[in-house]
Amino acid sequence: MADGAADLDALGARQENRDVLEALRRGATPRDPDDPYAIDAFTLRTHPDLSERLADVAGDLRGGRILGIYGYSALVCGDVVCAVAMGTGHLRLRIADPAIRDEIAVDGGTTDPELGRGWIGLSAWLTDVPRAEGTARLRRWVAAAADETRYADA
Repeated sequence: MADGAADLDALGARQENRDVLEALRRGATPRDPDDPYAIDAFTLRTHPDLSERLADVAGDLRGGRILGIYGYSALVCGDVVCAVAMGTGHLRLRIADPAIRDEIAVDGGTTDPELGRGWIGLSAWLTDVPRAEGTARLRRWVAAAADETRYADA
């Protein structure tokens, strides 16, 4: 993993990241010296299986990387946080496109203003649809979030 402090500095320099970074910081738990479940200086806030799920649905997104941010797993595209995995089964995606937000809402997605404007929360497992279809949907939505962040400054 890259230098976490350098990553946070670069991410924090972007206006688009300020709300999400502040929300993640507020939810962070500083690492106890005896804590085996930690990333850098923070206790894990994302289950390892969910971190793997995020990495799987992110696939080979050009310019995308998974980072540990305040103990959460996040997908960063360029220098913009576009997805966050929380707990054991929740994904948060930065999606502004109303058509995609409506599509996600059909599968139980809800607006998630805690992370800032444009975020929507949903299940990472989509248990009401066959696994392959659920994974395909998540890949499409994560790719859409990544595409939107590429043009955040445009």
